[in-house]
Amino acid sequence: SIIKIVNSIVTLKNITFENTKGALINTNDGEFHAEKITVRGHNTASSMITLIGSGSFRNCTFTGNHCGGNGLLYLYTGSKNITLDGNTLSNNTITTDQPNVATVYMGYSPGCTITNNTIQNNKVTTTSEETAKTISGGLMIGCPATITGNTTILCTQNITIGGKCMISWDNLIMDTDWHNDVCAETGNVYPK
Repeated sequence: SIIKIVNSIVTLKNITFENTKGALINTNDGEFHAEKITVRGHNTASSMITLIGSGSFRNCTFTGNHCGGNGLLYLYTGSKNITLDGNTLSNNTITTDQPNVATVYMGYSPGCTITNNTIQNNKVTTTSEETAKTISGGLMIGCPATITGNTTILCTQNITIGGKCMISWDNLIMDTDWHNDVCAETGNVYPK
Protein backbone atom coordinates (compact mmCIF):
# COMPACT_ATOMS: atom_id res chain seq x y z
CA SER A 1 0.00 0.00 0.00
CA ILE A 2 1.09 3.56 -0.64
CA ILE A 3 -0.58 4.57 2.65
CA LYS A 4 -1.31 1.98 5.35
CA ILE A 5 -3.14 3.03 8.51
CA VAL A 6 -3.28 0.73 11.54
CA ASN A 7 -5.13 1.76 14.72
CA SER A 8 -4.61 5.46 13.95
CA ILE A 9 -6.62 8.52 13.03
CA VAL A 10 -5.44 10.06 9.75
CA THR A 11 -6.76 12.94 7.62
CA LEU A 12 -5.58 13.70 4.08
CA LYS A 13 -6.50 17.07 2.55
CA ASN A 14 -5.84 18.69 -0.83
CA ILE A 15 -3.59 15.92 -2.21
CA THR A 16 -3.38 14.67 -5.81
CA PHE A 17 -2.24 11.14 -6.64
CA GLU A 18 -1.51 10.78 -10.34
CA ASN A 19 -0.36 7.68 -12.27
CA THR A 20 0.51 5.77 -9.09
CA LYS A 21 0.57 1.97 -8.77
CA GLY A 22 -0.40 -0.47 -6.02
CA ALA A 23 -3.10 -0.31 -3.35
CA LEU A 24 -3.45 3.36 -2.53
CA ILE A 25 -4.89 3.42 0.98
CA ASN A 26 -5.42 0.48 3.32
CA THR A 27 -6.80 0.95 6.83
CA ASN A 28 -7.09 -1.61 9.60
CA ASP A 29 -9.26 -0.63 12.56
CA GLY A 30 -8.34 2.99 12.14
CA GLU A 31 -10.17 6.17 11.31
CA PHE A 32 -9.48 7.70 7.91
CA HIS A 33 -10.72 11.03 6.54
CA ALA A 34 -10.11 12.31 3.00
CA GLU A 35 -10.98 15.84 1.94
CA LYS A 36 -10.48 17.19 -1.57
CA ILE A 37 -8.13 14.45 -2.68
CA THR A 38 -7.84 13.69 -6.39
CA VAL A 39 -6.80 10.32 -7.77
CA ARG A 40 -6.16 10.05 -11.55
CA GLY A 41 -4.57 7.31 -13.61
CA HIS A 42 -4.02 4.96 -10.65
CA ASN A 43 -3.43 1.27 -11.43
CA THR A 44 -3.64 -1.64 -8.99
CA ALA A 45 -4.70 -5.29 -9.04
CA SER A 46 -6.39 -4.92 -5.64
CA SER A 47 -9.10 -2.57 -4.42
CA MET A 48 -7.76 0.97 -4.66
CA ILE A 49 -8.94 2.03 -1.21
CA THR A 50 -9.89 -0.48 1.50
CA LEU A 51 -11.46 0.92 4.63
CA ILE A 52 -11.83 -1.25 7.73
CA GLY A 53 -12.97 0.96 10.56
CA SER A 54 -14.59 4.37 10.20
CA GLY A 55 -14.02 7.52 8.22
CA SER A 56 -15.15 9.89 5.51
CA PHE A 57 -14.54 10.95 1.92
CA ARG A 58 -15.63 14.53 1.21
CA ASN A 59 -15.34 16.38 -2.11
CA CYS A 60 -12.88 13.84 -3.54
CA THR A 61 -12.44 13.02 -7.23
CA PHE A 62 -11.54 9.58 -8.60
CA THR A 63 -11.25 9.51 -12.39
CA GLY A 64 -9.52 7.39 -15.04
CA ASN A 65 -8.31 4.74 -12.58
CA HIS A 66 -8.02 0.97 -12.98
CA CYS A 67 -8.22 -1.50 -10.13
CA GLY A 68 -9.25 -5.01 -9.14
CA GLY A 69 -10.41 -6.50 -5.84
CA ASN A 70 -13.93 -5.64 -4.73
CA GLY A 71 -13.95 -2.13 -6.17
CA LEU A 72 -12.54 1.34 -6.26
CA LEU A 73 -13.70 2.10 -2.71
CA TYR A 74 -14.08 -1.10 -0.68
CA LEU A 75 -15.84 -0.40 2.60
CA TYR A 76 -15.29 -3.61 4.47
CA THR A 77 -18.14 -5.42 6.22
CA GLY A 78 -18.32 -4.17 9.78
CA SER A 79 -17.01 -0.71 8.99
CA LYS A 80 -19.21 1.87 10.63
CA ASN A 81 -19.95 5.56 10.61
CA ILE A 82 -18.66 6.08 7.08
CA THR A 83 -19.58 9.26 5.23
CA LEU A 84 -19.35 9.72 1.45
CA ASP A 85 -20.28 13.30 0.63
CA GLY A 86 -19.80 15.39 -2.53
CA ASN A 87 -17.48 12.93 -4.29
CA THR A 88 -17.14 12.26 -8.03
CA LEU A 89 -16.20 8.80 -9.29
CA SER A 90 -16.11 8.72 -13.09
CA ASN A 91 -14.47 6.87 -15.98
CA ASN A 92 -12.90 4.21 -13.76
CA THR A 93 -12.47 0.51 -14.62
CA ILE A 94 -12.56 -2.41 -12.20
CA THR A 95 -11.48 -5.82 -13.51
CA THR A 96 -11.67 -8.69 -11.05
CA ASP A 97 -12.65 -12.30 -10.45
CA GLN A 98 -14.46 -11.34 -7.22
CA PRO A 99 -18.19 -12.18 -7.34
CA ASN A 100 -19.18 -9.13 -5.25
CA VAL A 101 -17.78 -6.04 -6.94
CA ALA A 102 -18.86 -2.44 -7.49
CA THR A 103 -17.37 0.99 -7.99
CA VAL A 104 -18.19 1.57 -4.32
CA TYR A 105 -18.61 -1.73 -2.51
CA MET A 106 -20.15 -1.56 0.94
CA GLY A 107 -20.45 -4.65 3.08
CA TYR A 108 -22.85 -4.51 6.00
CA SER A 109 -21.72 -1.14 7.31
CA PRO A 110 -24.06 0.36 9.92
CA GLY A 111 -24.34 4.13 10.26
CA CYS A 112 -23.13 5.00 6.76
CA THR A 113 -24.19 8.26 5.13
CA ILE A 114 -24.03 8.75 1.36
CA THR A 115 -24.98 12.21 0.05
CA ASN A 116 -24.45 14.31 -3.08
CA ASN A 117 -22.11 11.88 -4.85
CA THR A 118 -21.83 11.43 -8.60
CA ILE A 119 -20.90 7.94 -9.79
CA GLN A 120 -20.93 7.72 -13.59
CA ASN A 121 -19.33 6.09 -16.63
CA ASN A 122 -17.53 3.49 -14.55
CA LYS A 123 -17.09 -0.03 -15.82
CA VAL A 124 -16.98 -3.17 -13.71
CA THR A 125 -15.96 -6.42 -15.39
CA THR A 126 -15.74 -9.72 -13.59
CA THR A 127 -13.33 -12.21 -15.13
CA SER A 128 -14.82 -15.30 -13.47
CA GLU A 129 -16.82 -17.43 -15.94
CA GLU A 130 -19.57 -17.89 -13.34
CA THR A 131 -20.02 -14.18 -12.81
CA ALA A 132 -18.87 -12.90 -16.18
CA LYS A 133 -20.72 -9.68 -16.86
CA THR A 134 -20.03 -6.05 -17.54
CA ILE A 135 -21.90 -3.40 -15.65
CA SER A 136 -21.72 0.33 -16.20
CA GLY A 137 -23.96 3.15 -15.14
CA GLY A 138 -24.53 6.26 -13.10
CA LEU A 139 -26.38 6.56 -9.81
CA MET A 140 -27.15 9.90 -8.15
CA ILE A 141 -28.67 10.15 -4.69
CA GLY A 142 -29.85 13.58 -3.53
CA CYS A 143 -29.65 15.06 -0.07
CA PRO A 144 -31.17 14.18 2.27
CA ALA A 145 -32.31 10.70 1.21
CA THR A 146 -32.86 7.59 3.27
CA ILE A 147 -32.60 4.11 1.79
CA THR A 148 -33.39 1.39 4.29
CA GLY A 149 -32.36 -2.25 4.53
CA ASN A 150 -32.63 -4.81 1.76
CA THR A 151 -32.95 -2.20 -0.97
CA THR A 152 -31.17 -3.12 -4.20
CA ILE A 153 -30.38 -0.62 -6.97
CA LEU A 154 -29.30 -2.05 -10.36
CA CYS A 155 -28.14 0.71 -12.67
CA THR A 156 -26.95 0.24 -16.25
CA GLN A 157 -27.51 3.74 -17.57
CA ASN A 158 -28.78 6.28 -15.07
CA ILE A 159 -30.88 6.35 -11.91
CA THR A 160 -31.54 9.54 -9.96
CA ILE A 161 -33.09 9.54 -6.50
CA GLY A 162 -33.97 13.11 -5.55
CA GLY A 163 -33.46 14.85 -2.24
CA LYS A 164 -36.02 14.49 0.56
CA CYS A 165 -36.78 10.91 -0.52
CA MET A 166 -37.24 7.90 1.72
CA ILE A 167 -37.15 4.42 0.23
CA SER A 168 -38.61 1.77 2.50
CA TRP A 169 -37.57 -1.80 3.21
CA ASP A 170 -37.21 -4.52 0.54
CA ASN A 171 -37.27 -2.50 -2.69
CA LEU A 172 -35.74 -3.25 -6.07
CA ILE A 173 -34.97 -0.24 -8.29
CA MET A 174 -33.75 -0.95 -11.85
CA ASP A 175 -33.36 0.93 -15.11
CA THR A 176 -33.36 -2.31 -17.11
CA ASP A 177 -34.91 -5.76 -17.00
CA TRP A 178 -31.66 -7.32 -18.34
CA HIS A 179 -33.42 -8.64 -21.46
CA ASN A 180 -32.72 -7.67 -25.05
CA ASP A 181 -35.18 -6.47 -27.66
CA VAL A 182 -35.04 -7.93 -31.19
CA CYS A 183 -36.11 -5.74 -34.09
CA ALA A 184 -38.68 -7.72 -36.13
CA GLU A 185 -37.64 -6.03 -39.38
CA THR A 186 -33.85 -6.28 -39.15
CA GLY A 187 -33.24 -9.00 -36.55
CA ASN A 188 -30.83 -6.65 -34.72
CA VAL A 189 -30.59 -7.15 -30.96
CA TYR A 190 -30.79 -4.05 -28.75
CA PRO A 191 -30.20 -4.08 -25.02
CA LYS A 192 -32.95 -2.46 -22.97
